[in-house]
Parts: sequence; C-alpha cells; structure tokens
Amino acid sequence: MTTNEPQNIKIVNCDPSALGLFGLAMVTLVASSQKLGLTEGVSFVLPWAIFLGGFACINDSKRQNTFGTTAFGGYAFFGLE
Repeated sequence: MTTNEPQNIKIVNCDPSALGLFGLAMVTLVASSQKLGLTEGVSFVLPWAIFLGGFACINDSKRQNTFGTTAFGGYAFFGLE
C-alpha cells in the first residue's frame, strides 16, 4: 500500500547550553590548577574557552536563545583576550 501523502520530519537537536557550562567548568578547573601551581601559562585554558564557548554560542544562536548566545559568546571572546 503506497500513498503519495507528504511526510513531516522534525529534526530535534539537544540544548547546547550544557556543553557551554561544561566548558566553563573546565576553564575554571584549569585556571584553578594554574593558581595551585600544577600547570603554567594559559595554553591549557584557551582551547577550552574558545572552542566550547564558541560552539555553544553558535548553536544557541541557531536556537534563537539570546541569553545563551550572549553569555557563551562573551565567554569565548574572553578567551581571545
């Protein structure tokens, strides 16, 4: 039995805010390890901040989440400072 009725497909993506919060937690962990003297320099912090913050910012903007876009975008740009 075949019909020519159109099918509706809905693609659902997960909320990227959890990834951005994970990135923020990782940056905090690495920055704390620097203050404790376990690591030196900012080379460990920058990839976490730029990649995860930027990724969460872009995906939050696709979901039209203004707060998440602003918060994680600022967090990613802070890593570029």
